[in-house]
Amino acid sequence: MKKIIGVDMRLKIGAALGYFVVPFDIIPEVTAGPNGYIDDIFICIHVIKEIAEEIGYESLEDLWEGEGDLKNVVNECYSKSKEILGDKTALILSYVGFK
Repeated sequence: MKKIIGVDMRLKIGAALGYFVVPFDIIPEVTAGPNGYIDDIFICIHVIKEIAEEIGYESLEDLWEGEGDLKNVVNECYSKSKEILGDKTALILSYVGFK
């Protein structure tokens, strides 16, 4: 049975997608090069974790075409991006309006 994503979560998804197109986010790609994508990855993984908490990983796994267990991949990406970003994670979440 597929679960429906609520309005609040849809707004968070939109905010995460919007973060990708902001030219000067917390770590801009223009100045940081490829390293500038780590904050974008962090915010997307943060939202994916929230979606999974709301509807469960089982619902997301039907859409997963990547390698490995989805939950493990998400958790690894989340912890590694938080480790790289350090204290900037709170700033990024605030910038998007999540805190």
